[in-house]
Amino acid sequence: MLDYILNASKDKDCVIIYMTDHGISQRRIHIYKLTDTTVKAYCYLRKSMRTFKKDAILSAAPVRG
Repeated sequence: MLDYILNASKDKDCVIIYMTDHGISQRRIHIYKLTDTTVKAYCYLRKSMRTFKKDAILSAAPVRG
């Protein structure tokens, strides 16, 4: 299900709940590229391109509006 949401959100914004080394973080991202194991996206929190591991993403939802 997560892959379906991430694929549907490609080239759009979505919100992810993500497991970091320091705990859980919520991020608003704009997805540019998906691979089997990673999501390359612009992170609005960090104001830069980031690569997120798919197995560390706990949930994802498209941004409406």
